[in-house]
Amino acid sequence: MNIPHKTSPTLAINQKVKDLRAQGESVINAGFGENRFPLHPKLKSSDPEFHTDYESVQGILPLRKAVSTFYKTINNEDVKSANVIITPGCKGALFSAVAILDGDLLLPAPSWVSYAPQAIISGKKVVHVPTSAAHDYVPTYDELELAHTQAVNQGHDPKVLILNYPNNPTSCIATKGQIEDIVRFCKEHDIAVISDEIYSQLTFHDNEHVKFSDY
Repeated sequence: MNIPHKTSPTLAINQKVKDLRAQGESVINAGFGENRFPLHPKLKSSDPEFHTDYESVQGILPLRKAVSTFYKTINNEDVKSANVIITPGCKGALFSAVAILDGDLLLPAPSWVSYAPQAIISGKKVVHVPTSAAHDYVPTYDELELAHTQAVNQGHDPKVLILNYPNNPTSCIATKGQIEDIVRFCKEHDIAVISDEIYSQLTFHDNEHVKFSDY
């Protein structure tokens, strides 16, 4: 799903100024209400990297590059730093993702306690997808199809699915076959997927963690 977006003009100007200054240019920034006077020595930190100017809402570039390197080293994924967003914790990232995507939320049950309230705050209907121990609490194609059909018949518009594997609270993981079934369902119904894989490095199981991004 392509989400149209437009950068705030003041943020775009500020980033352009930063880029030019990094190239050695002397630029007066008329975009932000931010002065360039040095901080008083008594207030200045001993940290040589300490600064008081506004930063990109996407996160500082060195940190985004470190995240990109991490994914390349650990998961062999080519995640470009330009596509990385730094947030104050996972809940902030998940809330933002749920809020900006159109449509109601499909949520496998049981699930982590924050997901549903975040969707409700964003004005979305939460459509619970019952799962079973027989399938390690991973929603099957048929379970997703049934929940989706019932939601549409009730006048809802499920367009987002949150996955969380390895899962909290069940501790179960999703297999390659299960992920492939979920992908097939999502493609057929144009469902955007938020895959919360925060526990991917803590998998103690015969089967390896399956990254949803591989699909």
